[in-house]
Amino acid sequence: MGVMEKMSMSNIDVEMIVPQDVENEYLDDLNDSYETVSEMTEEERQFLNSLLRRNKPKKLLEIGIASGSSSVIMLNAIKDIEGAMLYSIDRSVELYHDKQKATGYIVDNYPELKTKWKLYVGGLSFEFIEDIGGEIDFALIDTVHFNPGEILDFLMILPFLSEAALVVFHDTNLHTIRYPYFPQENPLSGRSIDLSSYCITNNLLISSIHGEKIIVNDFIKNDNGKIFFGNIAGIRTSNETKNHVFEIMNLLTLKWKSNIPLEKRKSLMAFLKKYYNNFYIEYLDKVFNYQDKCFAFEKSQKEKEKNNLLECKNSVELLSAEIKSLKESKSWKITAPLRLVKKLWKR
Repeated sequence: MGVMEKMSMSNIDVEMIVPQDVENEYLDDLNDSYETVSEMTEEERQFLNSLLRRNKPKKLLEIGIASGSSSVIMLNAIKDIEGAMLYSIDRSVELYHDKQKATGYIVDNYPELKTKWKLYVGGLSFEFIEDIGGEIDFALIDTVHFNPGEILDFLMILPFLSEAALVVFHDTNLHTIRYPYFPQENPLSGRSIDLSSYCITNNLLISSIHGEKIIVNDFIKNDNGKIFFGNIAGIRTSNETKNHVFEIMNLLTLKWKSNIPLEKRKSLMAFLKKYYNNFYIEYLDKVFNYQDKCFAFEKSQKEKEKNNLLECKNSVELLSAEIKSLKESKSWKITAPLRLVKKLWKR
């Protein structure tokens, strides 16, 4: 066997985006109310805006709206593009961390931009995408960041993407926030979450979806003090992307944080059957079966731990009652002098 030659790695196989001043001026023209509720850093907002200004898409899709700050960025970037339209989807009618506000509420502060916006709330992507239609040439996916989340989101919209669409994912390196394996408190919900274990979904997708990868210029020099690497990235799809479904579907065998209710699952499977061959439908059906067993096992373990804890608590209470009864008994009081003598003798 011959000696293996060293592989040449001199070329960088990703495109790096350096926002230009003329592009950033589009953001500067906006009043800053959207910034106050934005869950993107300034660098991430500029990255998104630059991609939009350079590629000038006409049919845009956004999955995951929250307050609507990203919607404002996208709408502002296409305001001078004739025929451009943004379709935004969110499963929640109310803002996920403040039920007193509507999803996308901040867009109301920019009425001049709303003529290019169509809002869909209260359902998953597959429930609206057929109404939106195909030839989507730009998509921003920014939902839960937990499996199966964005993996299923992407599979739902893949058949509707144009051949050379741009797909952007936010929070692609959220799992590196501060330190790995260090539970973080979500400042919006107040709940403690282990980001290192769960927030890997969009990183997996950026690595698995076939296409040209696009990252921020300071990807490995990220210095915002919290996340170690650039936290937003894009993929430019091609006619080959739809021939590499297995790489995406296979991610669904990894641990899920949440499951899909049975009725919603039936509708989803009926939808996917229209666009994917039987192999992938059978694959996904088995994935659901596997994940159901995982959740059932996890639930049984929690119940077992709960019962064990209850048994321990009951045992402690029983022993405490017996000790109390013993100390209150006549014999305990009669033998008190003997115990005192024994204690003094040991000294």
